[in-house]
Amino acid sequence: MHYGSDAYWEERGLSDATRGQRWFLALLAASRALIEAGRFDEAIEALKALSWGDETYENGDYAFDLALCYEAKGDFPQALRYFEIALRENPPVPGRAGAVERLKALVPELDRLPITP
Repeated sequence: MHYGSDAYWEERGLSDATRGQRWFLALLAASRALIEAGRFDEAIEALKALSWGDETYENGDYAFDLALCYEAKGDFPQALRYFEIALRENPPVPGRAGAVERLKALVPELDRLPITP
């Protein structure tokens, strides 16, 4: 029986919601593994898939990871954009305000860029 078929999943007692949750968790784990492996373009795709339709980027968590990926790639304007989204969505998380300030200090011309969420 093919793992993509409804019968396969029904036989295992997994609902659509449970399957969706498992795919979500697998994609989240994959995004973190890709970041650790330095495969930033692939991690960006996974993180964007996780947050599709969610302008909060899961309360800033995925935005922060996206920012780290863009920073590692040297795309500082995009990194700043996502650091600021992360800070806006959940400011109390340690490191978020510092990341914005660190990046602006590293690349002073970023202060003059219009940041669009």
